Amino acid sequence: MAQRDFSVAHDRWYSMTVTARGGTYTIAVDGTTVVQYQDATGKLSQQGGIGFVGNGSTVLSDDLEVRALPT
Repeated sequence: MAQRDFSVAHDRWYSMTVTARGGTYTIAVDGTTVVQYQDATGKLSQQGGIGFVGNGSTVLSDDLEVRALPT
């Protein structure tokens, strides 16, 4: 798994993209990839839920959109 540290500012909105394509799972914040995971086992499902953890903070979301990727 590859990941990159990033700072979270108080009272600031971020654009987040979560992508599952094949066995690759990618999370990007404001267009910068912060996590990329390759499921070599093929056991992770591309169907499921999305959750956000604030580690003691409030997490708000707006304009949440879930859609299939073009093939």
